[in-house]
Amino acid sequence: MTKHAKSLLAAAALLFAASLARADERILIAADIPLAFEVAGNSLPAGHYAFAKDDVVSGSLILRNVDTGKAFAVAYNSRLAMRPDSQAAIVFDKQGDKEYLSEIHLAGDDGYYFTGAMGKHTHVTVKAAKKN
Repeated sequence: MTKHAKSLLAAAALLFAASLARADERILIAADIPLAFEVAGNSLPAGHYAFAKDDVVSGSLILRNVDTGKAFAVAYNSRLAMRPDSQAAIVFDKQGDKEYLSEIHLAGDDGYYFTGAMGKHTHVTVKAAKKN
């Protein structure tokens, strides 16, 4: 790898780390999620989670486990139209004994859709709080 390529890679890593460190300033929604779930190939335990805008990586949100401080970017597939009830919620697809992050609905704003379970599934909804 050339010196220039290494410098660019290091700069990108610093920008991503800075995005994760500042995620608390842009929190969209937070919730106590009472179930273990899958997202972007990761298995996550139940706990308190916050989702924030990612100003560095377009088309993704920062998912932070507030209990452990671990955070990573999660790509969303599309935006969702605002729900008529304006209730902030996180929706999981339940397939067999696994839950997959599927949708985030923000109160008074559009939401986000993630790739959830493939095939037949049911839904589990967790109420959440919109953050400012």
